[in-house]
Amino acid sequence: MKNIPKVLLVQPSSRSKTPRPPLGLMYLSSFLTKNEIDNEIIDIKGKEDISVIQERILNKIKSISSDIIGITCLVTEIEVVEEMCRKIKEIKPDSFIVLGGAQPTTHPEHFIRAKDVIDYFVIGEGEATFTELVNAIREKRRPEDIQKINGLAWFDSDQVKRSHPRELVQDLNSLPFPAYDKVDMSYYTRPTSWGARPILLSLFWIFSSRGCPYRCKYCVAHEIFGKNVRHRSIKNVVDEIEFLVKNFNIDAVYFYDESFTVNKKRVIEICEEIKRRGLKIVFGCQTRVNLISEDIIKKNLSVENIEPDDLVLLKRVVENAKEYFKNPSRFKKTQQSV
Repeated sequence: MKNIPKVLLVQPSSRSKTPRPPLGLMYLSSFLTKNEIDNEIIDIKGKEDISVIQERILNKIKSISSDIIGITCLVTEIEVVEEMCRKIKEIKPDSFIVLGGAQPTTHPEHFIRAKDVIDYFVIGEGEATFTELVNAIREKRRPEDIQKINGLAWFDSDQVKRSHPRELVQDLNSLPFPAYDKVDMSYYTRPTSWGARPILLSLFWIFSSRGCPYRCKYCVAHEIFGKNVRHRSIKNVVDEIEFLVKNFNIDAVYFYDESFTVNKKRVIEICEEIKRRGLKIVFGCQTRVNLISEDIIKKNLSVENIEPDDLVLLKRVVENAKEYFKNPSRFKKTQQSV
């Protein structure tokens, strides 16, 4: 791989202060490495203005021999990413720029102002699609052949064209762990309250599943990962947790699943395996209020010596929240959004 340019995976300057790791890029990176494609994640942190961070990113891109540059993007980052794409084409006019992530997946047409500098969009889960695209570009296949790769979109004049959708990864155990070696793990495991508010903990984020059966109007997860929930095995999940504990000395994890408690039995099994291995950690998660119950708190999370008054209070909070979502006259706007 020494004589072959690297694939660069870029985190936008707008994320220079976030404590959340670029898990999407980290999964792409490890999958590329598994397929013998040399790559690097550019994820620059700093307290400077994002325009300064942007220049640092561009200087880093310029300094590395690369031919394909992948950039992730959210809806709030369209202008920042479009500007980055233009400047990359100025310093590396022969490079291929590929966008992925939430906004390119749901609305590639929103990037019309940068149509001349964006070569392709990866739609949905990116590991297989992006890897196949990299190989096709390096084999110098004709554009009409590249466009037959499932899971792509591109501009044809002012119109967005799409190939057939890419099938979702069914066996999540087949994916290698994220590329921890490609990001600054000392930064991402610094004590933070983002994972288990309001406690300061050294933690890291993980996905134990992909997909969500719900269609909240403010969320695009089901458009990226599908509505059917696909789970990693209990062993695979806890293997990753154990790896993080032993190698980065974390004391907490945050489950990034869209609705971690959608399967109560599975949550119980994860907790039991964590306890069986003697891993002294706590965890946070995101889920829906109607998927929280007393048995999850008492059994699924294996909370020992919980105070009865605390359990009563938590139960009351959950019941009140459920009632809010049921009563349109009291909580109409929020009910319409979920």
